[in-house]
Amino acid sequence: MKKQFLTLLLLCAALNATAAQPAISAAQSSLWQAAAPATPARFPDADAVVVDDITLIEYQPDGSYNYLSDMAYKILTEKGRQKHSTVSLGYDAAYGTQEFTQAAVIKPDGTARTIDLTVQARETINSGQMDANIYDPNHKSIRLSVPDLQIGDVLHYTYRGERTKAVVPNTWSDLFLLEDTDPILHSYYQVDAPAGLPLVRMELKDPVDKTVTARKEKLSNGGTRYTWEARNVPQMFAEPEMPAQHTVVQRVLLSTIPDWEGLSKWYWELSKPRLDAVNDAMRAKVKELTFGLTDRQQKIDAIFRFVSQDIRYMGITIEDEAPGYEPHDVSLTFDNRYGVCRDKAALLVSMLRLAGCKAYPVLIYVGPKKDPEVPQPWFNHAITAVRNDDGTYQLMDSTNENTRDLLPAYLCNRSYLVAHPAGEPLRTSPVIPPENNMLTIQVEGKLDDNNLITASALLSFGGINDTAYRGRLARLKPEEREPYFETRLKQALGAATLTRLEIFPADVRDTTVPLSVALGFEVGNAVADGPRESLLRVPTLINHFGLFGSLLGNGTGLDKRKYPLQTQITCGVSETVRLDLTAGSLRPAVLPDYETIDDPQVFIRRSVHGTNGVLIATADLRLRTVEFSPEEYLQLKADLKAAERNARKRVILTSDGFPQEADFATLNNHVYYALYDAKNAARINTAKQKVLTYAGKKALSDIKISYNSGVETVALRYARVTAPDGTVREIDPEKEVNIMDAKWSASAPRYPAEKIMVASLPGVEIGSIIEYQIVTAYRDLPFFSVMELFDGHNPIVRKTVQIEMPHDTELQIGNMAPGVIRRRTFHNGDNVVHGWFVENRPMIRKEDHLAPSWTIKPSLFLSNGDMEEYAKVVRKKLLTAAKPNKALKQKAKELTKKVKGRVEKMTVLRNFVDRAVRQAGPGLSALPLSAITPAEQTLSEGYGNSTDRAVLLYALSDAAKLKPRFVLASDLPRIEAINAPMLATLQRQPFGIPLVAIEDDKTDYYFGDSGQYASPGTLAHDGRPAIDLDARELEVPQTAVTNRTDTTYRLQLTENGDINLLKKTTFSGTAYEAFHKRFAQFTPEDLRREQQAQLSRLSQSAEAFGPLTPSFENRTLELAATLKNYAVRDGDHIYFTLPETLGNLLKIKSDRRNTPFYIPHPIRTSLFYEIELPAGWQPVLAPESFKTELPADGGTVQVRTSPVRGGIVILQQADIKPSIIPVKEYDELLELNDRLTRPAANTILLKKVQ
Repeated sequence: MKKQFLTLLLLCAALNATAAQPAISAAQSSLWQAAAPATPARFPDADAVVVDDITLIEYQPDGSYNYLSDMAYKILTEKGRQKHSTVSLGYDAAYGTQEFTQAAVIKPDGTARTIDLTVQARETINSGQMDANIYDPNHKSIRLSVPDLQIGDVLHYTYRGERTKAVVPNTWSDLFLLEDTDPILHSYYQVDAPAGLPLVRMELKDPVDKTVTARKEKLSNGGTRYTWEARNVPQMFAEPEMPAQHTVVQRVLLSTIPDWEGLSKWYWELSKPRLDAVNDAMRAKVKELTFGLTDRQQKIDAIFRFVSQDIRYMGITIEDEAPGYEPHDVSLTFDNRYGVCRDKAALLVSMLRLAGCKAYPVLIYVGPKKDPEVPQPWFNHAITAVRNDDGTYQLMDSTNENTRDLLPAYLCNRSYLVAHPAGEPLRTSPVIPPENNMLTIQVEGKLDDNNLITASALLSFGGINDTAYRGRLARLKPEEREPYFETRLKQALGAATLTRLEIFPADVRDTTVPLSVALGFEVGNAVADGPRESLLRVPTLINHFGLFGSLLGNGTGLDKRKYPLQTQITCGVSETVRLDLTAGSLRPAVLPDYETIDDPQVFIRRSVHGTNGVLIATADLRLRTVEFSPEEYLQLKADLKAAERNARKRVILTSDGFPQEADFATLNNHVYYALYDAKNAARINTAKQKVLTYAGKKALSDIKISYNSGVETVALRYARVTAPDGTVREIDPEKEVNIMDAKWSASAPRYPAEKIMVASLPGVEIGSIIEYQIVTAYRDLPFFSVMELFDGHNPIVRKTVQIEMPHDTELQIGNMAPGVIRRRTFHNGDNVVHGWFVENRPMIRKEDHLAPSWTIKPSLFLSNGDMEEYAKVVRKKLLTAAKPNKALKQKAKELTKKVKGRVEKMTVLRNFVDRAVRQAGPGLSALPLSAITPAEQTLSEGYGNSTDRAVLLYALSDAAKLKPRFVLASDLPRIEAINAPMLATLQRQPFGIPLVAIEDDKTDYYFGDSGQYASPGTLAHDGRPAIDLDARELEVPQTAVTNRTDTTYRLQLTENGDINLLKKTTFSGTAYEAFHKRFAQFTPEDLRREQQAQLSRLSQSAEAFGPLTPSFENRTLELAATLKNYAVRDGDHIYFTLPETLGNLLKIKSDRRNTPFYIPHPIRTSLFYEIELPAGWQPVLAPESFKTELPADGGTVQVRTSPVRGGIVILQQADIKPSIIPVKEYDELLELNDRLTRPAANTILLKKVQ
């Protein structure tokens, strides 16, 4: 309260200049103290913080009022400093005055600098109104410049104003915001209401967590004081295309107006004298316009088009009763042939009344709908209404001279108030359906053998599409129209050339004729040609013409929203493309399947089919709503993702047969699952394949099936080979089918053995057809889960997956490509059968760095697993096995007796387990849970898989009272977005590595995927999803010990070309573990040979002048050598290459890419060179400095080269994140690779200084 009192004291003092200084000083001191908590640490997202926002208002019975405002901002960032370096106020001089009363900047040390208002404040006529052809000298702007405002300062200013008259006499209304894009520490709003004009409507809208306190008290003069005080209001974050901020944030709305009907009557009474001011010229014009017309609508249309097109939009304000609301006399507007919206609306009302229509002026708010609970007279546009016989109104806006529609679509869903002598309620203008706002596109084209498409298109515009494009064309000069459409064509089709353009009507301002545009165009290189198959992008224009894309594109960048997304209008585009292929030799081989989106907000449908050599592609896009709620926005994002997938799809053309690169083709693959219950199932895999090449022959000659005998049984029902000549040979199961053991089975005998069934097929040749059926039975599974892929590295003609199960069986289904993988479901007695199939799938070409299969191939996930239940079961099994016996407790005590610290104790236990128990056997998900071994048995037998080693480690750490917990880690990617299918439809296979976690100093440490050579905190599964078995929920293990290598080279160059070299590499994380493990096991001879190998990699002439020195304590490896004649001297020049660079950092092998480039692991490494040059030599060529941001937020690579006294310093550094680089951005990786591998990247050229 002390702070508030001082601030109010300042407001009062501002009215008296002679008494200002002491009060200001005290208030500023209070503000400085209040601003102290406003720090970047507390408000990391804020550029400034509102320390104080205080407004005091006292209004009178006639609606006039005085107000005083006090503002204080704490500046936190450069952006905030720039924003608040000027302060702008605006007011209408027709209604009152406004002025700054004081301003100051309070520095961090508590001193204040007063701003000279006579120098820094300036009042001008608002020039922004001229953009709208309005010229009103009463619209004033006051701008205050704030010199020397710095980060950390508090800007403090006050202003006052007087409203000498109300827009609506004897009323008062206000709106005050208690939430802003800056955090608010304190805001205070006070209104003194007289007894003669009490407040009758009050609302606090969109409250924020009880941050506002409201009070009411009677005053001695009979009036009432209302206050609203807000504290610690979080900042709001504006979102693209959201409603106006003042309609969605926490706000107070006040009004003395009891209802909207009163406002309606007021505006009628204000306008009536102006509407009655008709003259004979107006009467004659109405008679002329309606001559011969008997239909009311025809009369309305004729008069509307006159006012819309012949009365220019321009305004000056000459009225004094309600400036900005009161129209001119209609005769003045008619005679001058100009007026602003209210003038044109009034003229249209009067002329329609002369024609016998019941017309009325309308106030409308172009923006978000008004709060209906609190009547307020603030509208920003005026239009016209004609009353229909049923009491409804036909709205029309004569402001836009280029619209065919009486009410343009951009005025739908707006709050409006009809001026009427009896009063009208607040209404909302109707939403115009997208069918009335369509663009229709018809494309006719042909493709020849030169890959040239020649086509014509007819674009027919309706509704808002007509209005928007007609307005655009009206503003373009005739010579600018052709480049406009050619640019759009190139955006849509790439290498397109416009050959013809016709616009109808020729006079685009003739709104009696619908707008249409005829285009002729050619598209070169329209087909991506291959030896046997080609890829065609159908010449569709739908994504680059019409308003659909532009309306949604600007506001859909966020993953989710807090506020609605406004599109303002509905619209749609419908397109039909007919492409004749008969002039060439290519025919459709694979036609894409599209996802149809049909929800209340959006409709998107595409299709393509071929008939008699003609491709027919249709598309229909419709935006059905003008606003998306935050919940609807989530569905919109999903819809747009599907639409994007649709837009990327292409038609595959072929002359005949399979691609030349294919080694074999799968003609048919039918996979059938029988799910008997939650834990038991069977799989029948029936396949038919054709051998195309020798590589295909080798690949298909043997069928190999791996299975674990503890949970699976496998049988080959049949296998046959049909030779090209038609000869059929069946496999001999006695001689040609063998059961083998997996490699690990012998080393871990207590686990159920993994077997490999090998069926050697007879007589396989190029051209052979192979058919087989394999049956696999699964028993006692924790739960059923499977992933099926519908693409491969060879083409698939047809693949079907079916699952049959009882009706009451729960099954989670994840179809990752519903537009590709089609689904059928039917019933078989008491069972339900779900089926999915694809046809004519192209091959995925083999490439390095392939992204996870489910991200690049159509995939299907099936599961009846529940994470919580699975975690419960696994945890119980693990805890049972990990219960320490007496011997284990004694061993834990013995190992940790002299060790202090929880992490240190855990590290000792981990090292013991790593030494005592040999790693052997597969992970948890490859074995039945019954294979989990008691801890004492694992220790006794001296071997175990990762699960049993974790069980033993848990038992020891539990005995040591370290409070461990189990975490089930996965090998899923470190990219969160692509793991959703595996988690939403839970798959058991990825979660195969149990870790043991403990907490120390509020930090989790994970053990189980590192051994005795690793530093504490090393985590191989860093950033990969895992299941916390205690909490039974997902977690992502993290560690502060990053995996990286950093190498420093110190080079001393002599004039004869010798280089003395000191190399030191520092290892961290898993890199250190690998280094430590390798070098700790070296014999002296091994170390000597390693030194020789490293020297030879530097240079064949390299000579050591000291041993190769590994330091496990410092995690470093050091090498010292002399490189004889390493640099080449040629007269006054010396040049040499750096011994090591980042080089081909990403292991790029090809200049072309068909699938996204996958970076699975972080790459963190650096090379630092300190090069000492001989005296008298200077560099003339050295690696260039640059910094590259990888696409897809993939991290950075940088090179910095700096000359220093007597030498050069070079830093090469990579900090790359796991990421998937889209194909279209692969060129950026090629460019980076070129910069890192080109000769200039590792070459230094020196020249002797004369």
